[in-house]
Amino acid sequence: MSSGCYCFEGFKFNPVNRQLYRDGHSVELNARYLDALALLVQQPGRLISKQQFFDSVWQGTAVTDEALTQCIRVLRKQLGDSASKPSFIETVPKHGYRFIAPVIWHESGVAKTLAEQNNKAFTANDSDISRGIDSPDTKSHTILSGDSYQTVARGVCGSAIAGIIGGLIFGLITSLSASVLVGAVSSFLVLVSVTMILAIVGGAGISIGLAAAERITQKITVWSIVGAAIGGMTVGAVVKLLGVDAFHLLLGQSLGDITGPMEGAVLGASVGIMRWLSGQFMAFNAQNGDFQKEDSQKENFQNDDSQNENYQQNDSQKNNIQNDDFQIKSDQIKSSQTDNPQKINLQNNNLLNNDHPTINAQRITAMAVISGAIAGALIYVLDGQLLAGSLNILAEQFPNSRFTLNNIAPLFGEEVFGPVSLFMCSVIEGAVYCASIVAALNWRRSTLP
Repeated sequence: MSSGCYCFEGFKFNPVNRQLYRDGHSVELNARYLDALALLVQQPGRLISKQQFFDSVWQGTAVTDEALTQCIRVLRKQLGDSASKPSFIETVPKHGYRFIAPVIWHESGVAKTLAEQNNKAFTANDSDISRGIDSPDTKSHTILSGDSYQTVARGVCGSAIAGIIGGLIFGLITSLSASVLVGAVSSFLVLVSVTMILAIVGGAGISIGLAAAERITQKITVWSIVGAAIGGMTVGAVVKLLGVDAFHLLLGQSLGDITGPMEGAVLGASVGIMRWLSGQFMAFNAQNGDFQKEDSQKENFQNDDSQNENYQQNDSQKNNIQNDDFQIKSDQIKSSQTDNPQKINLQNNNLLNNDHPTINAQRITAMAVISGAIAGALIYVLDGQLLAGSLNILAEQFPNSRFTLNNIAPLFGEEVFGPVSLFMCSVIEGAVYCASIVAALNWRRSTLP
């Protein structure tokens, strides 16, 4: 096995050195439990049967199920996991266990260099690799099997949130124009439900396209952008085709140019771009953290050597008593450095954080707002329609409908829903939709302190 480590949810597991770290601090596990953890993290998302554990961990030694249960119990305790609400190890009753957290394989020559300096009592802190951003780098990070399902699930959740936000806004606007309370409530519920369903369907298409591209390439590349765009375009085309045909068949009237494949492709590409950028930023954080830590440690070692040289020069000018005093003081300094490596690490990490701030998920989400807003503006320029535009077309097709977006027009300086209102709604919709999906994709389960 090549030198490297498995990174998941703030943990780093080195199978070669047989060490587990949590945010840079060693986690104690015995040999058999480390074997069990290795078996799980090397096959994320896959069921590991009890017999596989017995064969790989106990290697034919006769043990009962209680030994395996105790092993999993200890692993969960050390990982801060729960059997009832697992974030890492999921129980499959009567069959075995499954590791459900996304796992990233990280290879780095810097990690090897830092390991060679362990005699100086420094510990590499690579928590940024596994806590900040979900996306792996195209050169040094590989997507493992469990991550594809996480991508789809999170994308759908993010789109559902966007749908709820949009439904609440448009539902409130519609209810304000209703003359009867019952009509207002029904209009509100209908708009929220329809908007959420449409958003989920679109988000599912984008997420599936994204996950498929990453599963094929096993890495996050520009193909992630293509996959997300194709997924959005496909869903947009199907929804538009079915919607137009259904209305024409049932009501004998066309819906007109509602949202479709072009809009889906643009929004999908916007999400894909942010997914790709997330991977690039993660690589930037990892490389800066590793190289700067190494440089900081080397600088400290050079300072120690320089101090030792100065002490040696002073020794030649002092008497035996002064030499003895100096030796005692020097031993105390070295002892304090050996006894408190975490304090030295903390000082180094603070220096790194000040000079090289990491690009975290919150900043990626903020950038996704801008990316989505640009996508919404582009859709407007291309004469496309998002939800507001499609609803406005639908209202115009049915004059007797109680639905109207004219209530929103005064917010943008118009008396009725016109070009300015349509443009602003398109920009806001794109920003909310893209940011919600990207935020969900980058969301990580918090680990216990």
